[in-house]
Parts: sequence; structure tokens; C-alpha cells
Amino acid sequence: MGRRECNDVNECRRNPCGKYGKCRNTIGSYKCYCSRGFKWNGRTCIDINECRRGRVCGRYARCYNTPGSYYCKCYNSGYKKIGRKCVDINECKNNPCPSDAKCYNYPGSYRCACKRGYQFVNGKCVDYNECKYRGRCEHICLNTPGSFYCRCRKGFELYKKRYCVDINECRCNNGGCPFPYRCVNKPGHHYCDCPFGFGVRGKMCHLLIPQKQLNFTLPNNQKTLPRINLPEQNSTLAPSEG
Repeated sequence: MGRRECNDVNECRRNPCGKYGKCRNTIGSYKCYCSRGFKWNGRTCIDINECRRGRVCGRYARCYNTPGSYYCKCYNSGYKKIGRKCVDINECKNNPCPSDAKCYNYPGSYRCACKRGYQFVNGKCVDYNECKYRGRCEHICLNTPGSFYCRCRKGFELYKKRYCVDINECRCNNGGCPFPYRCVNKPGHHYCDCPFGFGVRGKMCHLLIPQKQLNFTLPNNQKTLPRINLPEQNSTLAPSEG
């Protein structure tokens, strides 16, 4: 009988490495060399998902995997691509804010900050009306460009630029009441009352006790005195920082 010879089978003809691999035939076997971006799983070449390796696109981009590769897409127009990574654009270098505002850059965008008492509206700094919020002043709030001030009603004075406290007019010169009239203080106002020992009857003060019990002496031993009214006073005004 004649001798039988064994010939090598070229397995590469069956394309065992798939479309993303290169086959190299060897004696009795073969080897697969995967294309860049692919790996051998024991049977064929499969895609490597580069996006699973962490931040391959940096902090400011999203990674999209493709067969054998990947690409990066920046989050928004506030970034620019350098290579495969996105970096922040410092918009403040181009002075996007008006002259009376300060520019602050932050990742992906920027912010224009106006001076205290103003707010950024439609590309410009406009006065902020502090008085639109209740409680800014205890009595009356008056808005001014970039600030405000508080005003008290008649008979009150400002305390700590915001609160209103009663003025005790009777502490000084008997509140303007002539002797022997008594000064009576009330919240926001005061008035002159009949002297000690006198009572009110209409527009007059009438003596109610014997004159010898009075702690003062009236000319001609008067038993009646006219009631008096004090002149009107203006409101208290004072500026207050916003």
C-alpha cells in the first residue's frame, strides 16, 4: 500500500476572525489579529467599548462608542474640543457683560453680576426695587437707584436705619406745653392736657379741687384755663443702605 500524506488545512479561508480581524494561517492551526479598537474573545474579534474606561473624553464631554473607535461630544457651546477632550471656554475674555457689570466664568458658561442694588435683566443692569418686599422697613420704604431708605411716620424716629420707635416729646421742655399744662405722650404723638387739679369741660380746663391743694399758683386765682393745641410736626426721614 502507498503512503498517505497529511496536508495542512488553511482555516483562514473560512474567515474565522470575522470582519474586524485578520487571519494568519499556521501549520495545523491559525492566528487572528484583531483590528485596532477590537479584541479577541476566543472565537472572533469584538468591539472594545472605550467609553467604559472612565473619562476618556474628560469632564465636560459625553462619550459615544462606535465600531472600533469612539467620539466625544461637548456638553454645550461653552466648551471647545482640543483633540478628543472638551475644555471650558472663558467667555469673560471677550467682555460679554455691560461696563457696569462684572463677568464671572464657570464651567460651560458665564454670569454677569451687577453692582449691589442692581440686577441683570435683558443684557443690562437695572435698579432692583428693594421696597417691593414687605418688611424691608417698619413703616415706609422709598426706593432709590441702587438702594433705598426708610421713613417713619410722624412722631417716630428711625432705629438701626429700619425700625421706627416712638419719640417721647415730653422729655424735652415739657413737649412744648406751657406751664402749668401737662404733657402726655402717646405712640406717634403727644398733646397738652389740663394742669393737675383741672378737668376738661368742652374747650376749657376747670378747677376741680381747692386752690390751696395745687402745687402751683395761678394769677388772680383763676379757676378756668383754655385748652391748647400744639402745632403739627413733620415726619422723620433718614437714609438707609440696601
